[in-house]
Amino acid sequence: MMPLRSVFSRITALAMIGVVTQAAPAQFGPRSTMTSDGPEGRTVLSFVQPDIRVVTAPRISRPDLPDASRLLLLSEDQVGALRAMIETYLERLAGIEWDRTLVERGPGASRSGTDQDRRQQFMQLIERELGAAGIEMKRVRGGDLDLSIGVSISQEDGSDAAHARVEVSIGPRDGVLISAEERAKLAAAAERLADALDRSGLLSDTGPIAERSDGAGERESDRRQRMRAEIEQMHRTVRAHRRAHDALYSSFVADAHSILAESQREAWPALERLLRRRQTISRGVLSGESVDLVALATTFTGDSALPPPVADLLSSYDLDLDPALIARNAALDSVDGDIDLAILDGDAARIVRAADTTIAACTRVREINLRYMEAITHASTEFGEAWRSLVMKAAFPDIRWRGLSDEAFDRLAGIDGLPPELHDPLAEMRAAWAVEWSDARGSVMRATLRSQPAERRASLRGIVESFDPERADRMAAGTDPVPAARQRQSALDLRTLRTLRAIVPPEIAASLPVPVDAGNDPVIRVERDVSEGMR
Repeated sequence: MMPLRSVFSRITALAMIGVVTQAAPAQFGPRSTMTSDGPEGRTVLSFVQPDIRVVTAPRISRPDLPDASRLLLLSEDQVGALRAMIETYLERLAGIEWDRTLVERGPGASRSGTDQDRRQQFMQLIERELGAAGIEMKRVRGGDLDLSIGVSISQEDGSDAAHARVEVSIGPRDGVLISAEERAKLAAAAERLADALDRSGLLSDTGPIAERSDGAGERESDRRQRMRAEIEQMHRTVRAHRRAHDALYSSFVADAHSILAESQREAWPALERLLRRRQTISRGVLSGESVDLVALATTFTGDSALPPPVADLLSSYDLDLDPALIARNAALDSVDGDIDLAILDGDAARIVRAADTTIAACTRVREINLRYMEAITHASTEFGEAWRSLVMKAAFPDIRWRGLSDEAFDRLAGIDGLPPELHDPLAEMRAAWAVEWSDARGSVMRATLRSQPAERRASLRGIVESFDPERADRMAAGTDPVPAARQRQSALDLRTLRTLRAIVPPEIAASLPVPVDAGNDPVIRVERDVSEGMR
């Protein structure tokens, strides 16, 4: 999820809408943070808007009917009856009355033109423009690229004018090597994004700014009390909707059971485990946590039946994962509200406890996934290393599985005019490269597994620092080993590319990828001053 931040400066209004990738330390939800520097000192208010999609998602829907028929062994008449029940359930779910707009806008937001709406429009604009530039969004969100779009809107005390500035940047993550051609494409995409943002009109609505600035003279204690009331009301609204949804689903299950035989009712928990895994496993915050091994096994085998040892292991996986998934989901549902109120109270210990509880629940799901991945790898020669590779690519989407050198070797293999005396040396070189690249990639994975839980905890450090600097220092995750591992991987790629370009004839070298040393700087940063549109 993309963070949405609002920052108050000198008790004057300053709103920022930020879009960052998973490369940045993310909170458990899209956290809005408000800081104030005033006569009463610096304070931090923070909240997370619950994900409406998670709150309102149906527990069962029309596409789930084939799985229900398969698992419950339904007759044709039962399928028809269950289909009608699902339709009624979905209609009643859509009819639950609740203040959805209160949750969508979040505490302190404008009642018209919400920040949530702006964030969604930004994401739509980003996806459209990146797609037009030929850049897959998965490369940006959790991949090897960083994208950031920052919009700051400020209004000083006593001034009627608002000033806005937008920054757009795209660049490689730490230790990621890109080619000169890719760099040029990214630069063009950043320019397109900046221009599209100018044309979008997203900065023309000053409503949210005006409303926030109404509280410029508000005492800090009053602001905290108001924020607490709004945060508590937001989470009460979500809990009330969940209770209504739970009651509605329980009624649906009772109706469904009334048409089932006893043996079919006994199979119902298997259907619920499948639905829960399918609908919620993607909520993970750690690499490897959002992998559904059952779905991947189906992809791996296609239409073929699972080998008996794999089927047995996946059956055990289903049973072991479900309670861990329930606990993880409950932790994710409560953590943001717990942290919100702990921040208002200045209670750093509660913030840490809430984060640690959630991280432990997320880590448990990840451990189950990786344990069963290994068990299946060793249990079946039909699965083996190909299965492990499939799971790892799904579990670690931000790992560089192929380097530019892979592309260079592929190009050389397709060249008919390559001098014969280079064939054997290049084959030997590629074999050595494959081993080194696998080792380097493994180092990045191990570093990610080791550092992610600590980094998630440390991502709250900036909030804690405002009211408990000593505890904030203790929350520091230490040196993150991931960037260094990425840099070593890219150094291997760069060294191999240079060697390849040096040993082949110049006319062939010209067709190979051109390496570009990657640092922390973005490929391009575009800034737009759009203050005139804010007056």
